[in-house]
Amino acid sequence: MLIGKKGLLVGVFFVTCCYSVNLKLFLMSKIYTVIIALTSFLFLNSGFSQTIYISTSDGNYSNCLNWSPSCPPNLIPIGDSVIINHDIMLTADLKIAGSLTINSGKELSGNKSISVGLSGGIYNNGNLDIGQDLDNYGSFYNNGYAKFDKVINFGYICNTGTIEISPSKQFVNTGGTIDCGGELIVCKFVTQNNGGDIANVSNVNMCCNDGYDPNYLYLGGIVDSITVSFCGITLSGVNLPVVLWSFGLDIQEKSVLLNWVTKSELNNDYFVILRSDDGVNFEEIGELKGMGNSSITVDYQFIDDRPLMGTSYYKLQQVDFDGKTSFSEILRTNFVLNDGFSLYPNPTNSAINLLLSVDDATDIFIEIFDAQGKLVFVQNQVVLNRTNSVQLNTEFFNKGMYLCKVTFPNGSQMKQTFVKSE
Repeated sequence: MLIGKKGLLVGVFFVTCCYSVNLKLFLMSKIYTVIIALTSFLFLNSGFSQTIYISTSDGNYSNCLNWSPSCPPNLIPIGDSVIINHDIMLTADLKIAGSLTINSGKELSGNKSISVGLSGGIYNNGNLDIGQDLDNYGSFYNNGYAKFDKVINFGYICNTGTIEISPSKQFVNTGGTIDCGGELIVCKFVTQNNGGDIANVSNVNMCCNDGYDPNYLYLGGIVDSITVSFCGITLSGVNLPVVLWSFGLDIQEKSVLLNWVTKSELNNDYFVILRSDDGVNFEEIGELKGMGNSSITVDYQFIDDRPLMGTSYYKLQQVDFDGKTSFSEILRTNFVLNDGFSLYPNPTNSAINLLLSVDDATDIFIEIFDAQGKLVFVQNQVVLNRTNSVQLNTEFFNKGMYLCKVTFPNGSQMKQTFVKSE
């Protein structure tokens, strides 16, 4: 399993064992009860207008017939509360600065997203089945079942139930806290600090929906190896095969150099280098043998001597001797040949991209000639002081060889040939 970037994983896990988990959870529950009660008291006695919206029947969130005293807003303001006592379907994205409560046996669902502000809170005792993302800056207390496409947590999550994430998406804990002993069904988990906000992960069992350990990327924070487990086995009892210290790339004159460093390896068979032109669909471009078992720093390098023109993406797949695999983060680059002028894809079909890197914003004049020297395309274009991508329509060109010529205001020119395939 490939874990982490710029940080040693298991070696930096902080173990919290000064008091029992049960006592800790008991004290936390009392503190949160006092906080909620105090907050309610302050709102009721501070001049804020507080509205409590209570569902009266099943139906859409936006249907006023389903609510008392009136329709709740899609932006629940500070001090307001929405209480769901029925099965409610979201019809728009929901933003919470107040509170949302889903009672036992009831459900809030819909293919929408939920954002919880710093002052906001969700209290789920039933089912929360959301087809899109949860962005949590406040508090999320889950005592039931919750399902999201993806979660980004900047705040506090107390999960005593089950939270499930779509298998292809990530749970990203960015300076937030995850606690309270529940289940997290997730295949890709990232934890990292957020400036001065230290990420904390404790009292949670993570497992992918296929029954395998999640792909876990540690970029910072505190992880309690005694109370955090993968598929029922605590991290203190798991040998994590590969600790990835860094992964980067350098653009060379006509190639891209990938380099990565491991701090330790256990049962590491080999690395697969993967490349993509869209960041989604990756293809293998090479392999490098791993060290097997190592407790020292190991440097790896791989040269992509036929890089894609324009934007491309790279990632590593690490393979254990037992066939288990995991993936690194994805790196993005923009490759241009040193002459500053590239055409891709070449050969092309319906369109070709002219990739041009200039130091100052300027006008350029683009001409395309066929194999007989006939001018078939002309275009004036403004380019900025950076790498520019200009798409040229070649759909109606005949099959064959063409010459693309770029002329600058000072009279200098760049030329390159390409092939129209069909």
